[in-house]
Amino acid sequence: MKLKTYLLASIFLSCLFSCKNLYVQKSVFVPMLENKGDGKIEANLGREGWGVNSAYAPGEHFSVMLNGSSTFENSEQYDRKYNYQAEAGIGYFVNFLDSFHYETYAGISRGVLNSNYSRATEEMTKYLIQGFFSIPASMFNILSNINSLTYSVNGRGSFNTAFMQHTIAITDQLNAVSLTARCQYIDFNNYEEGVIVRNNIVWYNVYAPPKLFIQPVITDKIAISDHLAFTLQFGLNIELHESENVFEWNKIFFYSGLEYTFHNTPKKLSKIHSPTGY
Repeated sequence: MKLKTYLLASIFLSCLFSCKNLYVQKSVFVPMLENKGDGKIEANLGREGWGVNSAYAPGEHFSVMLNGSSTFENSEQYDRKYNYQAEAGIGYFVNFLDSFHYETYAGISRGVLNSNYSRATEEMTKYLIQGFFSIPASMFNILSNINSLTYSVNGRGSFNTAFMQHTIAITDQLNAVSLTARCQYIDFNNYEEGVIVRNNIVWYNVYAPPKLFIQPVITDKIAISDHLAFTLQFGLNIELHESENVFEWNKIFFYSGLEYTFHNTPKKLSKIHSPTGY
């Protein structure tokens, strides 16, 4: 019994190349602040998750942002226990030529996840020859009587990211369209999987090589009122240097949401309204 348990655990480890979508790219926040004292908060919804983004400009061209996101509890592939990410960054922004805006941000984030999903035995046998381990031919006889079984896998761990993004936008009173070039580094610094085989659970640490993504993103903000806008975003995750795909990610991401703007532009007292007339 133990032989089968550890053998099947090894096979599960070799099947990591049949990737599941563990990492979900959150929305890329493009604040587009205009003046000192301005602030923005956005709530958005995507195919696999939702998020809340915020930004504030304490200086004339200096800004900070704090964002958070979570995936849905369940999806087609996962029974998710939790999947959270918090992100912080600092930035610089400038408006020029009346309708153009430029901004750049750099920051870091931290994420944690815990998800359950199932594998069929047929999926394992597909990777027996391609996996990490060399399985002797005699072992196939041991596997021949368990083809009808389904195994549950629990993946849990944490990851860190670092990012830099540059945005150029064209704005008017009703609409703002921006193009963002973002570079993001992702490191699963702590990840393990547990395999349940006939009421026995086997845990093993999994090394996931870091990923470096280039992310082109298009964002459109459509004004509803002076303070409220409807946002649409579409982006791609392009791996810069291919490496082992121990974890999977969403290659295409899109979000829609609502953004509220807080204006804090001081009102200037004109000479006409001045008590002294000066």
